Order: sequence, then structure tokens, then C-alpha cells
Amino acid sequence: MDENEVGLHYTECDKCKQNVKYFCVPCNLNLCQGCREEHLLDDTSRSHDVRMYRETYATLFPERCDRHTQNMYTKYCRECLVPLCDKCARGHSHRGHPQGDINEAYHRQRETYRKWYKKILSELLPQCTDKKDRVQTKIERGRDLHKDMLNRLNTQADKAKKLIDEKVVEIATMCTNRWNSQMGTLRTTEGELSSKITHMKNIVENFEDSANHPASFLMFVKDNPMNEIQCPEDPPLPSFVEGELDRNMIERLLGRVETNNLTQSPESGATRPDSFFTLQ
Repeated sequence: MDENEVGLHYTECDKCKQNVKYFCVPCNLNLCQGCREEHLLDDTSRSHDVRMYRETYATLFPERCDRHTQNMYTKYCRECLVPLCDKCARGHSHRGHPQGDINEAYHRQRETYRKWYKKILSELLPQCTDKKDRVQTKIERGRDLHKDMLNRLNTQADKAKKLIDEKVVEIATMCTNRWNSQMGTLRTTEGELSSKITHMKNIVENFEDSANHPASFLMFVKDNPMNEIQCPEDPPLPSFVEGELDRNMIERLLGRVETNNLTQSPESGATRPDSFFTLQ
């Protein structure tokens, strides 16, 4: 049996009868691992001085020197901050250094370090454990969240494609109708111009042919008075004005991925994920 566990299997936890491992000084309670954690989570006992059960005994277990295995550690080098056996203490490496009894150094350093130990147990470890649980929850939900965002993005893209296809058909139909209408106007204008050109050519030809023929010219003038001839306006062709396309417009159309802190919906109480797909 490990010497560090001596006596632990003969003492029971005061709360659940499991093997004791800790001792609460203010409550005078023997605690197992699980009950110690519950004890320190309770607001009424969170700040209690909970120690290892074997620390309630004055016995300190001697330990062998790593370098001189036949010797036990008995001293402590205050300059190098390491334990020493008698042979180490007399050696060149620690000669002249301030040294003290290892047990005294142990008790002094133990009490100093206990504050850090208690802060870890009561504050830092619970905080990190809680954060780790939240991170693990996010990892577990991440795949479904990612799949959901992609599905919603694809749904938006399909809607956009459908709307674009419908708008293309609408604009194409409008373009064809306007072109057909414009073609009719152009053909009418073309016919009017052809008629006027023929009329004007006849005037020019008859005017030239009636030169030096008074009677013929006067009859020509009677049938073709000098009325103003107006040419019809040249109708404009339809044009296509392109819309403006940029990344921001596409984002407004499809949506975007946002990352926020976890928030809780006041209506449903459901937790909103850190990353979510926002529809516009």
C-alpha cells in the first residue's frame, strides 16, 4: 500500500461513508473526493479550510535523496530552494548557502502555498471547468450549427436564384414586347419616309422636265403646291441599363454569419448560439 494512503481506508467520509481523503477544519468533517467538491460549492462553506486528511496527523514521511539514495532528505537550501541530504549539504554546490531544517521549510512553504491551493479549488478550477463545459457544449453543437448555417445559406441562394430567374424572364419579356412595339413604329416610319422620298423625287423630276414649258409647269404647280414637307422623327431604340452588383449587395441578399456571446431569448428561454446565420 502507498505510504501516502496509510490510514485512509480505515476512516469513512462523515457524509457518505466512502473512503476519506479530505478534512474540513472549521466543520471538523471527514470528506471523500465527491463530498469535498460539493462542500466547496456550497456558499456557506466555499471559503472553508479543507485539507488533505493525512495532514491532520503530525507524521511526515521521510524521502530518499535522488542523488545519494542511501541518505534521507533532512535539510533545505534557502538559496537554491531545493531539499538536501546531509551529503548534499556538505557538497560544493551548496557550501556556504543558507540552510534550514526540511520539516520547518515544509510547514512554512505549505502554509504559504495553501492560499494559492485554496484559490485554485474555490475559484480558478470551477471557473475553468465551467468554461470547459461550455466549450465542449459548443463543440458538440458546432457540427449541427454549421450544417444549419449552410442549409440556410443554400436556401437563401435558391430563393435568390429563383427570384433572379423570374426577374430575367420578366425583363426579357418586357424587352421583347418593347422591341416588337418599337419595330412596328420603325417600320411605319420607314414607310412614311419612303412615301415622302418618292413624292419629293417626283417634284424634282417634274420641275426639271417642265423647264421651258410654261403650260406643263403651271399645271405641275397647280397639282403640287409648295406645302412644307416634314420628315417624321427617327424613333430611339430601347436600351438595357445594368444594375449595380457588389459583395455588400449579395450579402444583404443572402445573409451573413455573425458571432456573438451566448444570449437567452426572453420569449422562449432558448439559448442563442454564438455563431448564427442572419437572414436579411
